[in-house]
Amino acid sequence: MNTSIVWFRKDLRLKDNPALFHSARSGPILPVYIWDETLPEQEEGASRWWLHESLLSLARSLSSTGSPLVFARGSTKEVLVHFAKRSNAQKIVWNELTEPWAKTFDLSLKKELLSTGLKVETYPPDLLSDPESMMGKNGPYRVFGQFWKRLRPALDPSAPFPAPERIFPPEFSVISEYLPEWGWNPSRPDWAKEMREKWIPGEEQAHMTLNTFLDERLQSYEKNRDRLDHEGYSMLSPFLHAGEITSRQIVRATLDKMHEHPGWQNDGEKFLSELGWREFSRYLLIHFPKMISEPFQPKFSSFPWKDNPEALLAWKSGKTGYPVIDATMRQLWAIGYIPNRSRMISASFLTKDLLISWKEGARWFRETLVDHDLANNTVSWQWVSGMGVDAAPYFRIYNPVLQGERYDPEGIAIRKWIPEIKGLPNQWIHRPWEAPEPLLKRAGIILGKTYPAPIVDHSYARQEALALFGALGGKGQKPELMA
Repeated sequence: MNTSIVWFRKDLRLKDNPALFHSARSGPILPVYIWDETLPEQEEGASRWWLHESLLSLARSLSSTGSPLVFARGSTKEVLVHFAKRSNAQKIVWNELTEPWAKTFDLSLKKELLSTGLKVETYPPDLLSDPESMMGKNGPYRVFGQFWKRLRPALDPSAPFPAPERIFPPEFSVISEYLPEWGWNPSRPDWAKEMREKWIPGEEQAHMTLNTFLDERLQSYEKNRDRLDHEGYSMLSPFLHAGEITSRQIVRATLDKMHEHPGWQNDGEKFLSELGWREFSRYLLIHFPKMISEPFQPKFSSFPWKDNPEALLAWKSGKTGYPVIDATMRQLWAIGYIPNRSRMISASFLTKDLLISWKEGARWFRETLVDHDLANNTVSWQWVSGMGVDAAPYFRIYNPVLQGERYDPEGIAIRKWIPEIKGLPNQWIHRPWEAPEPLLKRAGIILGKTYPAPIVDHSYARQEALALFGALGGKGQKPELMA
């Protein structure tokens, strides 16, 4: 029988894995994961920790089915050719990626592998649509509403591929590296301690998380998804990023749940549209790869961003003096995750209040998010800054006080992540600088010492941002104050 090497990438699962499913039906399999440091957009920081844990989970699953996962570092082509020779494999199989660099890399790799006499078989990435056929009258869609109007009626995925019940190993084994020796699990200092307490990466947990969300939170998703004081969101994004679960699986399960509970239609549609945004982000980067480093709207290319290392550090470390921003950034550092509303508020503050480039924020999120995704991160930062496709207008500026009062009215998240001001009543918890001095004293707060005074005046910063953005983006629009 023909032996195949299945090259795992961002598809760390057994279920709904086309490359694995089809290969397991044709003969023995050597499952391989390669860490190739020459490739762009590798996992960093928190998402690398998640990758480490996810790979360990995948290795256990593959071992239980009969063919252990082999780890290797080095040139992808050299490793695959070497393993093919050692295992007597005749074919290399993989699932494609959506990142802009991957298409060129895969074509080149396929050509090189074919030149050695190996066969190559690839399968499409985890997408809900074909980005090449999803076109508007004037080319690729640039507005989400139009994109979603086209995609949503066709959103009825077929049943996902089942996991192979048994995987036969190759006749000739190869030597695997030992993943824990790669140094991806931090210990000194152990900055991932709270992440371990919060998350259990892996395919099994991904499906448990999906089922819990659908059973317990989908019915109130539209109302609670933006709340900062409790988890009304799905928590599925890190599992999606690692490929421990697919968009198709989530959509299929959501549609089934909506059919089971007709009263949940609005909540289900809202959740599906959020998956649609994830799809739209990938679609945009496929058609407009320059967005990674350049604003989609060229008129903002010369925007005069400020070089302010102290303000940037205050934002990163949660010491801006604005509680909703500081709680957000401390939560991000601790557990590697913040909900979408928190991401928008913190991004608006960095780009509009501090006038620091969206690229700085995107870099920090890349290091600190367990679910960091190139497409989502790039498109979302450009959206909030007002420079991207279908962007929030540049004059839409989130008020950090009003956002906190609206989405965390009792200060639950604030008190959890900023214990130094937990003694303040709800009336002042989002604006401690306005609290009466005797009240601050009773709460043990000395502004500028125990908790920072605001590093910028929001009202003044808003006017400065409007003037600078307006000079490049056009005048005459009505400014929006986002509560």
